[in-house]
Amino acid sequence: MRRPIYFVALLCLIYPAVAKSQPFWSVGPKLGYTLGDNGGFTWGLEASYFPQQIGPLWGFTCDLTFWKEHSTLHLGIEGEEGPGIDVGPTLFYSKGTFNFGLSAIPWFGAFIYAYYEFAWPFFQTPFQSYGGYLKIPIGVTIN
Repeated sequence: MRRPIYFVALLCLIYPAVAKSQPFWSVGPKLGYTLGDNGGFTWGLEASYFPQQIGPLWGFTCDLTFWKEHSTLHLGIEGEEGPGIDVGPTLFYSKGTFNFGLSAIPWFGAFIYAYYEFAWPFFQTPFQSYGGYLKIPIGVTIN
């Protein structure tokens, strides 16, 4: 009789670890403000994919941002343990031309994230923006 009890107890101990190892998505809208001559209010959408939930979170992001006469598509790798950072290549579209560059986005929060972005289109003036994300985790198991 002890073996079935030990087996059930072992399953109960293993289950949370298995659930936390499952991948999940975090998606949501982005609102912010870009500083400088070409600045203004920005809006967009970000989707993050985290392959696991154990230890410090790390994953991949796709971020679309729009503001007057400009838009960006950012693909990055992000990591988080408390404050997070997202770094990666960015495609800038402005006034009919495309430019490649890099963006670094430090962020902090849970469900509502504050962010600061430093973006540098190669051979152009870098710009800065700040704002917030409202992110909804999809596929997360909360224990």
